[in-house]
Amino acid sequence: MKQPLKIKSRMLVVDEVARFLRMHPTTIYRLIKSKKIPAFRVGSEWRFDREEVDRWIKTQQNIASSPIQKEKIPI
Repeated sequence: MKQPLKIKSRMLVVDEVARFLRMHPTTIYRLIKSKKIPAFRVGSEWRFDREEVDRWIKTQQNIASSPIQKEKIPI
């Protein structure tokens, strides 16, 4: 069984973010491409600021927990 991810660095790479979020690295690349997760390039590698990823997670939780407003359709 894999050990829990212990992250000490403030900067993360794709594989670390994927393990942290329990997603496949391909999913992380899709989120980057669609600009849905904060990331930047250093050379050929994508990097993530740990604090920004934490804020992004909180934003996603707020979106998921907000009530959906249903459009009223006149009868």
